[in-house]
Amino acid sequence: MKYLVVLFMISGASQADDTQPSSKYPGLSSLVGHCFHAPFPQGGAIDTHCFTDLYQGQFIIDDHLVCGDGKNYRGKTIYAVRADDHKVIYRYHNSLGGFSDGEVRFDAGVLNFPEESYQQKDGSAKVYRTQWQLNETGYLSVMDERLPSGEWQAVWQMAFKKTSDQEAVAQVDAAGQLQCKQP
Repeated sequence: MKYLVVLFMISGASQADDTQPSSKYPGLSSLVGHCFHAPFPQGGAIDTHCFTDLYQGQFIIDDHLVCGDGKNYRGKTIYAVRADDHKVIYRYHNSLGGFSDGEVRFDAGVLNFPEESYQQKDGSAKVYRTQWQLNETGYLSVMDERLPSGEWQAVWQMAFKKTSDQEAVAQVDAAGQLQCKQP
């Protein structure tokens, strides 16, 4: 009987490990449980991303909020693992009515978001590619846009740092929503 209990416990531990974000989401899992912020290069606004897991690691959610300069907006990205090929995919939506779908690849400390077509509310689209270079304090986000000529143009580079409660410009409200702190 003791043997069966031990075997059950080992089997249960193995199943639990399969549901942890780290086993399915290399690179992304290191962001879960933390918020990161960066000022926009043009100044005036601060971008905050908070990462959580959903359903015991089945998905990762990135709640995204831009505070400042009167143009506050929010977005949400849900990351999933496709069953057929085990690739990490995502869908992003924002309060401006835009959305995009894409894939994330992790290699040598870098999360690569290859070409994605961002669909704007008016139906027009822009093609972007992004890299998040992970480091001890956060990540460097580098975004490019493909021009109609096919050439790539830099959009921005932002250094996201892990946010402490004292530094945060956003906070989670009683309803669990990320909100800009009042000045």
